[in-house]
Amino acid sequence: MYRISFIFILISILFSCKKSEPEIFPIDSNEYVNQWILDSLKRYYYWSESMPKVNNIDQEPKLYFNSLLHERDKFSYIINSKDPNSFPKSYRSMFGFDYSTVTDTHSGITFGLVKYVYKDSPAAQAGLKRGSIIHEINDIPINPNNAKTLLELLIIHPTVNLTIAKLEDDKLIDIGKISLIKGPILDQQILTKTFEVGGKKVGYIFLYDFLPGTTQAIVNAISDFKFNAINDLIIDLRYNPGGQVSEAAGLAGLIADIKPTEKFISYKGNKNAITIDETISESAESDGLIDYVSINAISLKLKKVYILCGNSTASASEILINNLKPFIDVVCIGEATRGKDMASFSISDLRKEKLIFWEIHPIIYKIYNAKDEGDYSNGLVPNIKINELNELPLKELGSMEDLLLNNAIKEITGYTTKTNILKNDNSTYNWRILTNTHENRMDNGSLIIRKR
Repeated sequence: MYRISFIFILISILFSCKKSEPEIFPIDSNEYVNQWILDSLKRYYYWSESMPKVNNIDQEPKLYFNSLLHERDKFSYIINSKDPNSFPKSYRSMFGFDYSTVTDTHSGITFGLVKYVYKDSPAAQAGLKRGSIIHEINDIPINPNNAKTLLELLIIHPTVNLTIAKLEDDKLIDIGKISLIKGPILDQQILTKTFEVGGKKVGYIFLYDFLPGTTQAIVNAISDFKFNAINDLIIDLRYNPGGQVSEAAGLAGLIADIKPTEKFISYKGNKNAITIDETISESAESDGLIDYVSINAISLKLKKVYILCGNSTASASEILINNLKPFIDVVCIGEATRGKDMASFSISDLRKEKLIFWEIHPIIYKIYNAKDEGDYSNGLVPNIKINELNELPLKELGSMEDLLLNNAIKEITGYTTKTNILKNDNSTYNWRILTNTHENRMDNGSLIIRKR
């Protein structure tokens, strides 16, 4: 059963447009469904006033829905509850690793670079590691022309053979093969560490997503950081596509001293919508898993936080960054984030005898922080811009040799923690990302909030 990896979930809203049912169209016809889609978008869609006029209302509903979307809309989608093939395809429940296809714009060298391996996954059990280079998939060498096709192959096929290589003297040298069979992927554990560098204690948390229960899972780590009297905190969100806004709000409360009644987030829609303002306690408690007053009582009450980010940092992760800014200094290190500053609720037919089996997830709101700062559809720009591909092979997450973590610690303490010099000089390469499995997880879903 497919489980959508959506960005932030508070409560899914289902809507039945009974008033807009066009009696002139036969039930079960495309026109009947499409009129319902059009009426729904006119009422709720963020860009309702600038939708293109589409005359052929008899076309297939998915095509019709997509034809109405604004050119800036990257995230709205439609599914048919009776057709699993219409659901966005998930990469997460496959083989247990995330990778990017990268190519050097000068030499044309192209390969799959493993960025994250899920704990206890088929990939981990087969020995695949962060930094592994994939030269071939099912004996087909990866190149710029087939990169997307091979990624889709991994989504569809139940088994896969990978040829692993190393980069040496501007050549890929094969060093072995790995065979993988699809298997279940468990939720990933939170990685935490404490470093002592230059007389300072630095806490580190790597978060893969913001699934329900994330805040509660972090509480023990925060308590340990507080007991050890850390001076600074680094939060690694470089591959975090989001999850529930409640978990981002809860984490914000564990980091900074934000009083329960302080405004944390605003949702702003079209002319038919009212602006929704939420205090941090309302946001954090919306999934019913935590008590914000208890969270605030054990907060680190920091004045500054360091966040590692990149193009795979999206939605709830971006909310944590942008919505902490009114309260504390946020220093971002890495690359610009994805730019998912929008929210949605789902719209479907709730009649007892359902006549329409399509469900739409259009963008409804733009998201802002307590100072009404938002509009980051092009991504949040880091304070310190660093591309982790500048040094290959990639080092383990949480290792002080990891490029982003190393630079964060250097920014905090003034000390570099590098213990050796990499043999491969990657400064001669200009890596460009062609495909990214993280994008699949980021884009297949919308921030769904409760209607007020």
